[in-house]
Amino acid sequence: MAQYQVKAGDRFDLTPSKKAIADLAAALENFYNRVASKSIDAGRANRVIQDLARILVPINFTRVNRFRHDPALTIPPLPSIAAAAELDRFDDTTLGFARTQLVRGQNRLISALRQAQRHIALVAG
Repeated sequence: MAQYQVKAGDRFDLTPSKKAIADLAAALENFYNRVASKSIDAGRANRVIQDLARILVPINFTRVNRFRHDPALTIPPLPSIAAAAELDRFDDTTLGFARTQLVRGQNRLISALRQAQRHIALVAG
């Protein structure tokens, strides 16, 4: 995330994504602390972890939703916002289109992170 922000510079703000990541990290820390203290049953914790993987793995490894096929190409980390690293190649007439795609990608990322956080909250509070 930090590398994408550096490359995007002031042309695109990834602060909402950074906040969503920090919020999820805090929720995960609470969840794993509760698992370690055995206040969450191991079987239930395993189901939550599997569900989290179903939410988070696609957001880090695919550009499209789960019912579409990504071509077998190298995909950058967090592909929804990877265009942030390529904003230099856009001129003034096309930069707006790239930003629009980044807004959509950031929305996809934040939505997945919030979904994961809500899922944790159902179990760990």
